[in-house]
Order: sequence, then structure tokens, then C-alpha cells
Amino acid sequence: MNHIRQTTAGQSFKAPVQQLWPECAGAYAAKVPNPIDLGTIQLKVKNNIYLSVDDFKADVGLLYQNSVDFNGVEHIITSTALEVRDAILSALDDMEEGKSSMVLRASARVTGAWDMVVRRITTGMIWI
Repeated sequence: MNHIRQTTAGQSFKAPVQQLWPECAGAYAAKVPNPIDLGTIQLKVKNNIYLSVDDFKADVGLLYQNSVDFNGVEHIITSTALEVRDAILSALDDMEEGKSSMVLRASARVTGAWDMVVRRITTGMIWI
């Protein structure tokens, strides 16, 4: 996860908006009722908060949707959020396809997806 946070995309989503851009915090809170960031998602994975892979996917999708709601669909930050969302979901899909015959705990699948995304980003397979 630290690798994602070091990328250009990761820098935009590594922590809550209130921490990254305190000057925007009020406006963001007014427009975005359910904020989410990569740090919060990582913490939820680490602490086994997600009860299902669908819960994890919902937060990943929310990351993108919040950017659309606040910045607009054409904004560069929203484009970056889309790349992050798609990379994470693609890695999760790839992992699920490869292990479809195995029964895994949701948290193990989510953690594996994060690990796969980090590997793809750090090896240059995904440019974000």
C-alpha cells in the first residue's frame, strides 16, 4: 500500500481530504456524505472490517464516485480515481478467476487484491 501512496495517483487519495487539502474540507464535506480514501480502505482491510468482497468493491467504487461528485467527471483527479478504481477491481477479478475453485475468507481476497495492485504498479504493469 505504501507503494500506491508514492505514485502520483496514490498521493491524491492516500489520506482523507481533510488531511490532504484542509482548505477544501468544508466544501468537500458538504458535497460528499461518505468520504473514503486509500488509507481508510487499507485500514479496513487490515482490521478485517469488510464482511465481503462486495463491501470492498463498494468502497473502491465510492472513491471514484466521490471524485465525480466533488470535482466533476472531466477533472484530472477524477481521471486518476478512475484509473485507481479500475486497477484495483481488475486485480481483484484476476485473483478471483485464478482461485474460483477455492473458498477464501473475504478479507484474504481483499488483501490479495491490494498486494496484486501494488505489484502491478511497482513493476510498471499499470501506469497511474
